[in-house]
Order: sequence, then structure tokens, then C-alpha cells
Amino acid sequence: MTFAEAGGVDEVARPLTEPKFNLPGRSASVVNWKIEFDLLIDSDGKVVRVDNVVANAPGEVVGGVLAAFFVLRFEPAKLAGQPIAIRQRFEVHP
Repeated sequence: MTFAEAGGVDEVARPLTEPKFNLPGRSASVVNWKIEFDLLIDSDGKVVRVDNVVANAPGEVVGGVLAAFFVLRFEPAKLAGQPIAIRQRFEVHP
């Protein structure tokens, strides 16, 4: 399956609901963070792969975000009115 880049589509994928992240408490190690993830979203709006693009992110935060993204459904990206698979970057922070 080929995934288009977000800059090459007419409409990017949009979550159908607000993601529910199960994140750890506010310990000193997880208070100040920002993580970027590349999601591969198929033409049906299903997340098929999530890549963490920040190497030094707290592991407990990454796990919570990954779990949320894999169950989240999206309105698919569109090109010329047709749903397509996309690679799209999302940023998550407290």
C-alpha cells in the first residue's frame, strides 16, 4: 500500500472523535514533553502504523499515546474527492 504525504492531498485525515490518551501522572520525568508521531492511515480511516519520531520521549507517555492512536478512527484523507491512504504527523503534549 502506498501512503501519500500530507502536503500532497486536498484534505488531510481528521479524527472522528477526540483521542483519549491514558497518560501517567505528573511525575517530574513526564511533565514537560512534546512528542511527534507519524501515523499511516489507510483509505478506510484505520491507523495501520504509528512511528514515534522523537527519540528521547518518556516511554510511559509513548505507550499511552500509541494505544490511543491504534483505536482511533479517522475520516480518511482525500485527493480529488476520493479517500486515500496517508502518512500524517501529529504532535501530542500535555
